[in-house]
Amino acid sequence: MTFTINIGLLNNPKTALEIMAYLKTLRGYELLQLTQSSGSYHDLIEPTIVAELETKYILLSKVIADVENICSVLNQDCIAISNDQFDLLVYGIKHVGFKDKFDEEYFLTI
Repeated sequence: MTFTINIGLLNNPKTALEIMAYLKTLRGYELLQLTQSSGSYHDLIEPTIVAELETKYILLSKVIADVENICSVLNQDCIAISNDQFDLLVYGIKHVGFKDKFDEEYFLTI
């Protein structure tokens, strides 16, 4: 399964380089492409890490659980993930409050 993720940097305590290094070491995933771009979120311009990942995991539920964990590790409220079969806005396990829906207008690709 190959998919793209967007990780916003606006309120992230980690630097872009720290996040990129982390993505390169994800167990069970191969980093195919990686870039930093500018996106927008709630009318704010937000620097964003865009990464294409590949995994041999078959179950989407496993990938979602891993992205929830990535949210926790990176102190992210949510991470957008997308491929040709799904578009999701995955929230961290500890997130409380309003949850947006995935909006392809804001999703960045490589």
